[in-house]
Amino acid sequence: MLDPEDSLARCLARDGTPLPAGITETAHNFSVEWTANYRINGNAIVFIERSGQVGTVIGYPVTEISGAIRRMRAGA
Repeated sequence: MLDPEDSLARCLARDGTPLPAGITETAHNFSVEWTANYRINGNAIVFIERSGQVGTVIGYPVTEISGAIRRMRAGA
């Protein structure tokens, strides 16, 4: 899950196994426990975990993600 405004990320599954969502929801709001930052680098997304571990993922639909971020920012 990505927050393009602050370049935050949270992994929701790893190797096909769901991870704890880290989302707290009440009747009036919700919060997300973000565990990493991310940046798009060409055709890859680089994740920098709070622990300092860095991971690069190739194969995500980077073009579509970048387009959605651009559209979101243009509408802001």
